[in-house]
Amino acid sequence: MDNVDQSRRRIICLANSRKPDGRCIAGKLYFQGKFGKWIRPISAREGEELSEVERLVGPKTEPAMLDILEFSIIAAKPSHHQTENWIINPKVRMQKVGTILPKDLMLAIDKPINLWIVGSSSKRGKNDFVPEDRIEDVTDSLFLINPISFTIHVLTDDFMGRQSRQVRGEFSHYGAEYNLKITDPVVEAKYKAKGDGIYKIQNALLTISLTEKIFRPRYNHSAGFYKLIAGVIELSEGGPK
Repeated sequence: MDNVDQSRRRIICLANSRKPDGRCIAGKLYFQGKFGKWIRPISAREGEELSEVERLVGPKTEPAMLDILEFSIIAAKPSHHQTENWIINPKVRMQKVGTILPKDLMLAIDKPINLWIVGSSSKRGKNDFVPEDRIEDVTDSLFLINPISFTIHVLTDDFMGRQSRQVRGEFSHYGAEYNLKITDPVVEAKYKAKGDGIYKIQNALLTISLTEKIFRPRYNHSAGFYKLIAGVIELSEGGPK
């Protein structure tokens, strides 16, 4: 699945997600029309985020969903359940070398029975985190799914003593219901502009990511490793095109 140059990787971009101080990019290896395992390029900094310089593929051009990205790596750096992490070579610019259509992605859909461990929910979410004492049971951190139903919720409420606005996604997957925070900045901006409300999406592919660091709020009843919707690909009502 890799190119001849073993220092380089080529992936389909399935997430360009917000994280503190930068972005988290992730995708599946892609070579001659075939998909491989998940790869998450990271920086060598403590937060592992990719800076603007490290991820842009042109003047002020962010990697987009379904872009074919090529970059150079230095070494694997698996971290607990985030086994997909590879440190990029910051001296070699990330490149966009093409794009694919949504229909081409259907063969890459993952079909896990559960999105890791179910049964733990935060104040706003549903089945949206893995408790600290269960994280040792988890061996990966990325899935691409095509849920039965999907709605986007834009809400403003009082959260931990302050007004907060979030874009969240609610869906059903193999009989379990989920409500997760969306960190895809393109989707966040699109639906925040529409105003608070609930928006039904007929068909979508979702990249689900499990955070690397535990979240411990002041009110510690919902501490854990959070599940996020890191990427959204909206499909046509009739299916992928």
